[in-house]
Amino acid sequence: NSLQNNSPNFILEQGVLYQTSDNLLVAKKAVNSITELSLNSNTTKIDNYAFYNHKNINSLRLDSKVDYIGKYAFANSALKDINIVQNNVLTISDYAFDGCQSLKNINLGKGIQTISNFAFSNTNIEYLNLENSVISLIGQYAFYNCKNLKYVKIIENQVTLNKGCFSGCKNLQTVANLNTKSLPEKAFENCEELVSLTNFSNIQNVGNHAFLNCKKLEDISELANIQTAGIGAFENCISLKEAKFLNLENLAQNLFLNCCSLTEFVSAQNITSFDASAFDNCFKLSTLTLVSGKYSSVNGVVYNADQTEILFYLPTKQDSIFTIPATVTKVSSRHLSQNIYLQTIQTNSEHFYAENGVLFSADKQTLLCYPSGKIASAYTVPTAVKSIIKNTFVNCPNLTQLVINDNVERLENGFLSQISNLITLNVSFIGETINDLQSNFLGWFFGATNYTFNNQYVPKSLIEVIVNSQTQFANNCFYDCTNLLTIKIVKCGKVLGHMFYGCYSLQTITIESLLESVDEYAFYNCKNLININLIYNENLTAPDVDITALIQTPSGVCVTLYSTEVISATQLTAFSKCFKDKQYDWVWRTAIIK
Repeated sequence: NSLQNNSPNFILEQGVLYQTSDNLLVAKKAVNSITELSLNSNTTKIDNYAFYNHKNINSLRLDSKVDYIGKYAFANSALKDINIVQNNVLTISDYAFDGCQSLKNINLGKGIQTISNFAFSNTNIEYLNLENSVISLIGQYAFYNCKNLKYVKIIENQVTLNKGCFSGCKNLQTVANLNTKSLPEKAFENCEELVSLTNFSNIQNVGNHAFLNCKKLEDISELANIQTAGIGAFENCISLKEAKFLNLENLAQNLFLNCCSLTEFVSAQNITSFDASAFDNCFKLSTLTLVSGKYSSVNGVVYNADQTEILFYLPTKQDSIFTIPATVTKVSSRHLSQNIYLQTIQTNSEHFYAENGVLFSADKQTLLCYPSGKIASAYTVPTAVKSIIKNTFVNCPNLTQLVINDNVERLENGFLSQISNLITLNVSFIGETINDLQSNFLGWFFGATNYTFNNQYVPKSLIEVIVNSQTQFANNCFYDCTNLLTIKIVKCGKVLGHMFYGCYSLQTITIESLLESVDEYAFYNCKNLININLIYNENLTAPDVDITALIQTPSGVCVTLYSTEVISATQLTAFSKCFKDKQYDWVWRTAIIK
């Protein structure tokens, strides 16, 4: 709490220790009792960590000759107010004020030139006004996670912005006078309240995910002059309705992904690059105007120049039948699938085959596209099919029952993307292939990349799953599939760890093979379980059923034990004892397999 100085190389003044070096004075350390800081008039630098984690200092005023605030100089301190009124050029270094959670008010004077990486990240500042400064650089994530920042105004002179400079400013509403040629990657990522962009007309390039998750951004007319836009630049901008550009040259991957309110896209420039995923899930897009020598738009369908490839099919195109032209050799099935009006696909091209309005490869072995608007409520995949590709089924509001028999050998991740009303799924295996245990979880079919996302991806409509051919499952196969009511496993008698963990709606489980084992937490929290149907196995012993397997399952579950012969009372008792201390007053009964 106190400092003393007997060295000629230091000066102690009002509780702050300065170091004399090259005729410069550098603040080194302050006593804990200091609450307000006005530096020695000769001070030119504030050293790294000078006031790091200082819990009493709450006010900083600079009107001296300071030209450098060091790294972490005030990081994690109790600062509430910053007032920099000096005119000389000043650099604020990396993390200088990071984590100052009490910091709300900052007045940055004319001399501010550089705000470095994470300089004000994780603070609670509300307004940022740099219009009178000489700012030329704002570093990476300089204002990251400033959750209370609402308004930003920057000078009209050109400034360089770096990655994520305002990322995570979830209450930022207005940004004005942003004079820069390039908007960097993730510049306004997760700025969920951003609604207004003013004086952005000089921007030429917008980086990857620059406006990712800007959910209230409706108007991007200030960006009409941009030439390039990066991957997912406007991804999840769910309020965006129009996108009109004068000079845009590319349509990048996921550019407008999930922009579910977007109705119109217009480009007056020659588009040189078109990625079909640019408009994924833009279900309201009704106008697509392109000027290009490489691509053509014909009746709501985008082709390459010689019309050998279908790149995009307008999601609001209201034709119930579409015939693939003879010239086409390649199709973006994703965009054919997502049109809810399309009921039937036909083909004049020898490179495809169509049956009952469904599109296949020419050899019939790959299922390419099931029209989302198809009226039928049930569909069985033809026996010739060996592979079903990603996004084959999208939405499909009428489809409630799908049967995939054991002729199919490969199921791509997300082949049932966003399917909305499927009730019963009858499959030969779960996963990409029958032997790929890395993908053996139900959410794989619907686009999940990990079993922990089962509950997020598996549609709430799905209540019954039947697996016919799989003899080996992975742990967690049905983990957290909270909406399933009925599951039937035909050829596997091993219930692996966490296999039905968290399936709290599950009422009936049927296993049609000899029960060999039940591993840890297999039925954990299946709290609404009513029926279990099993095949009798005289070789099952108590160690085969883990002590934790049935935690949080209810009492009164009815277990039906099937056999080809009559099961005696002694045999039934022996079998049920395998579950001793692992179940709660279950009701056991036997039945003959007919």
